[in-house]
Amino acid sequence: MKRLIMFFIIIFPFVIEDDGFTEPFQGSKNSELLSAISKLEPEAKILQKEDINKLDCEEEMSGLIRADFNGDGLEDYAVLLKIGNIEDTVYTYKGIRYPWRRLRVWLVVFLRKGKGDFQPIVLQRLEEHSHPAYVYISVHPPGIVRDVHSGQDVKLNLPSIQETFCGKSAQIFYWVHQVKKFNTVYISE
Repeated sequence: MKRLIMFFIIIFPFVIEDDGFTEPFQGSKNSELLSAISKLEPEAKILQKEDINKLDCEEEMSGLIRADFNGDGLEDYAVLLKIGNIEDTVYTYKGIRYPWRRLRVWLVVFLRKGKGDFQPIVLQRLEEHSHPAYVYISVHPPGIVRDVHSGQDVKLNLPSIQETFCGKSAQIFYWVHQVKKFNTVYISE
């Protein structure tokens, strides 16, 4: 007798997470995002999987995610952007000089305002980040999280942006509808 194996897939219609876009994008939606990125910072490029430190980070890492982050029914994007070129430099620690590759990384959310129109919000600027990067983003689903600094529970009503520093810490940027801005909760140190 043959065994029947069933696979169940749970789909959250409000969360769409990308597992690694590559440039150039295909389709009009993606060209709209690339145009919005270029308007914000002409030198910016989306952080790719090959830019992320694979030794310290998890397998499922991304520099671009999609979801409705502000609850208006429109798909938004959160993006880790490489700004400019990677710089080879020297880092000195306790009198010893180490070769170091420096990278500028910004975390930006692009809230969709209408067809082809975005409102960019820079959530964080990491001006002295190492390359390969040890940061990636993912969609965090709605629910309750505990802030490790305050010990308080925070309710996330919408999909949110989780920024993870590989092997170190994680924080969530979530939309606060009453004040129409993002707030931060630290979920690990």
